[in-house]
Amino acid sequence: MSKNDDFGISIIKELRPDDEMKFMENFDPEKSKREQRKLNRKISNVTKRSTVYDDKGIHIKTGLDICDCMNDRCEGCFFACAKCRSFKCGQECRQNRRWMYESYHVQGTDEVVSNCYLDH
Repeated sequence: MSKNDDFGISIIKELRPDDEMKFMENFDPEKSKREQRKLNRKISNVTKRSTVYDDKGIHIKTGLDICDCMNDRCEGCFFACAKCRSFKCGQECRQNRRWMYESYHVQGTDEVVSNCYLDH
């Protein structure tokens, strides 16, 4: 045998599993530090915002077909909506919309119209 053969045998001996190399034998992934950190991490409860209008553009809580100008007697004062063709949709279609206008300012006046249908 040459020195190179002895060197190869010593490397193989180092790679052989022995009692010291059985570190994974007692490993339990469910009790690992990583899993414990994941369990202890604060989970933010992101609540899904509920829809305010149904699929026909009707306000869900009141059952009314409210124009976005917030006047319950209005027959529609906006241009026809590109999506649903309603004259009661403002800048965005009311079908399945998840928000409602809070208020609007009438240009050229000091008048601010607040939404009486919002839950405060």
